Amino acid sequence: MTALLLALAVGGAGAAGAVVRVWLDLALNRLQPTSVPLGTLCANVAGSLVLGAVMAATLTSGLRHDVQIVLAVGLCGGLSTYSSFGVATMREWLAGRYGWAGLNVAVNLVLGYAAAALGWLTFTLLSG
Repeated sequence: MTALLLALAVGGAGAAGAVVRVWLDLALNRLQPTSVPLGTLCANVAGSLVLGAVMAATLTSGLRHDVQIVLAVGLCGGLSTYSSFGVATMREWLAGRYGWAGLNVAVNLVLGYAAAALGWLTFTLLSG
């Protein structure tokens, strides 16, 4: 795959990930009874799950490097959002809601790592 085609594919996958992220934000943040932004949390967990599977496929099944880049950098990069997570955490902290800020950090980290491990494990088990 040429560099230009790879860049276009990453951009397209990134756009798809960003659209899913916005949809999750719109759909879930309206439902939230707390200060933890559920849309951002779900997007980060979903991105971690997919990235865990992509990395397992890369290391165990020889997923092509260009496909890995498109999925990891494009799709997962567009879907997951460290900046929104950081802003939401700082908003809670600056408002004096330190417990909510801490909870947001803890939940994003724990569920993100767990989802990455689950993605890895799921791919490994399904691929034999």
